[in-house]
Amino acid sequence: HVYNGLLTYHVYSDCLKSQVNNSSPKFYVNNGCLKFHVYNGCLKFHVYNGCIKFHAYNKYLKFHVCNGCLNFHVNNIRCYRVTNSVIRQKHIPPLR
Repeated sequence: HVYNGLLTYHVYSDCLKSQVNNSSPKFYVNNGCLKFHVYNGCLKFHVYNGCIKFHAYNKYLKFHVCNGCLNFHVNNIRCYRVTNSVIRQKHIPPLR
C-alpha cells in the first residue's frame, strides 16, 4: 500500500509481493532479479516482521530473492542482506 509515497513490500520464500494502490501483483524469482526504477539518488528502508518499507529516488535498485532472503544490490556497489529475523534501518547516500 502507498502512504505518503511509501511502498510496502512483503517478502515470501519464493516471491516478492508488492501492494500498490490496492493491486497485488506477485513477482516470482528463479535465478533472476527484479529491477525497480528509483528516483533521485536516495534510498531509505525499514525492515521488521518480514516487511520492507522504502522510498527510493533515481538509479536502478535490483532485488534478488533467494532462500527466503531479500538481497539489495544498488548499482552493483552496495549490497544488503535482509532476513525476517533482522531489523535494520539503512540510509544509502546519493548515488553517482
